[in-house]
Amino acid sequence: QDPWDWILASDVLYESSQVRALATELTARRGPSSRFWLTDPGRGYLQAFHDQLIQEGWEVEIEVDTSQGESIFVLEGRFHRS
Repeated sequence: QDPWDWILASDVLYESSQVRALATELTARRGPSSRFWLTDPGRGYLQAFHDQLIQEGWEVEIEVDTSQGESIFVLEGRFHRS
């Protein structure tokens, strides 16, 4: 399969099983310049997802957007090229 340049996702981490599944899918679709944005309202699996991505070689930054009156966590990642 061809790698994806950009991967966008929002509000997709509802269950613990989705952490590994989504991280695995992102990793399977990555290329040398792949990036992703994922937003989440701060459910309990966000930190586990972040940690799984780091283990799989991604560089990940987390920002919190409060401009709409509630906290939305924005993960931006890119594949770490060795």
